[in-house]
Amino acid sequence: MAACLNVTGVLPLRSQYRTVKCEARKQQTCRAARPLKASCRTQFSAPIQLRSRLAGKKVSVAKPSLIVTSAASTDQGEVLDEGGVQVSFGTVGLTVGLSLLVYGFGAFFQFLPGTSVSSVLLIYGFPVSLIGAALQYAKLDPVPRTTYAKAAAVREAQATSIQNQIISDVTRYRYGDEQHLDEALKRVFRIGQGGGISKRQTPKLTSIREELVDDKYTLVLVFDDNCPLEEFESRQPKIQGFFGPGVTALIAGIE
Repeated sequence: MAACLNVTGVLPLRSQYRTVKCEARKQQTCRAARPLKASCRTQFSAPIQLRSRLAGKKVSVAKPSLIVTSAASTDQGEVLDEGGVQVSFGTVGLTVGLSLLVYGFGAFFQFLPGTSVSSVLLIYGFPVSLIGAALQYAKLDPVPRTTYAKAAAVREAQATSIQNQIISDVTRYRYGDEQHLDEALKRVFRIGQGGGISKRQTPKLTSIREELVDDKYTLVLVFDDNCPLEEFESRQPKIQGFFGPGVTALIAGIE
């Protein structure tokens, strides 16, 4: 099974994948004119998903089967392609640098015209190629992103700044990071520290998904199954706090 994180927010449980969902909801008040606190629930079923929602009304506990199937079976509209075409700096650097080197050598040995500038091409070609190779080695690829039309339509009105920041961070090339959400995962799971998890158990973000759950914008973060479900459950308050005030985090597993 796998784990997902919805923003609305998602955390992992024991499965091959784990999901955390955080749904943005406007603050509402109860009959006594007192604001309702964010509620949190965990469903146990084959697939495990964690959903976080901005506080509104309390979420009633449903059967696990409904949690697993509701998000997938609801009509979300067509899938939009919002990722576009991305090219890493490493690819650009290698392409430009190697082109300069090839032409520089060709001109130096008089296979190509431009003998007078061949030395300049070689001087710039070597460092550009090295920089490009270094960036290519250190790059972290963006995670796959699925966006449904209905979720995209309400994103601007309902998504929180943290949700938008997460989407921006994980859907572009990064350099020098071991994995996406690296710093957040270190703080939540205390990786390699006392009372935390070992480095080999660090959950890895594998994809994100934007959808509607109960008519609320939800960002789903899908993790692999490296980290046991119990570790996510024991840190649910920290995970929920990561998404900001008024957010509820729910955990669910997926096949």
